[in-house]
This record gives sequence, C-alpha cells and structure tokens, in this order.
Amino acid sequence: MEPELPDFEVRTQEEAKQVESKIDAIENYIDGIEHDVILPTATEDVLNKITSWIPYAKAELNGARDRFARGSETWDLIDEMKDALRSIEFDIGKMFERNDELKERSGQVNGC
Repeated sequence: MEPELPDFEVRTQEEAKQVESKIDAIENYIDGIEHDVILPTATEDVLNKITSWIPYAKAELNGARDRFARGSETWDLIDEMKDALRSIEFDIGKMFERNDELKERSGQVNGC
C-alpha cells in the first residue's frame, strides 16, 4: 500500500509522533520492496513521489526543531526523523541504481 506523504507542521510532541508514524510507514513500504527484480512502474512512481516529498519534510523538520529545546524528547525525535529521511533517500537511490542495472541486463539478455 502506498504510504501517505502529508503536508505537516510540528508544533507539539504529539504532532511529531504523528509525523514519525508516517515516516515509519514509508520505511516499511521500502522494506517491503523486492530488490532483485525490475521494479514495477507503479513502485517507481511511488519512490519518485517519496523522493520529491523528502526535501519538503526535511525543511519542515528543520523549522520545527527550532521550536523545541535542544536535547528535549521532541527535539531528539525530530533529529531521528531527519536521520530516517536521509536513510530513506539513500536507500531509494540504491534501489534505482539496482533497478537500472537489472533493466540493462534484461535488455542485453533479450537482444535489445
């Protein structure tokens, strides 16, 4: 199931936890993708949407972090979410690289 990529603003710890659950859903989506097959177009589209959403999410989290005291539980949670987004971005990049390799191999095998 395609993860939700919401617009959000973090002004409270509860809102931070809601955003965290959305980021967790994105991580679960990515974890569920098979890596040794050519990605279906629909999956590529979702990964592109996630990639496009990440800069927005990072900017919102950067702004939100300024609202909380350094070292507070919410500040730390925001830092963890930013780290998760960096990891997601890296994983998606690797998935696209692998996908391109598989597509090239498939084209060579099929004589294209």
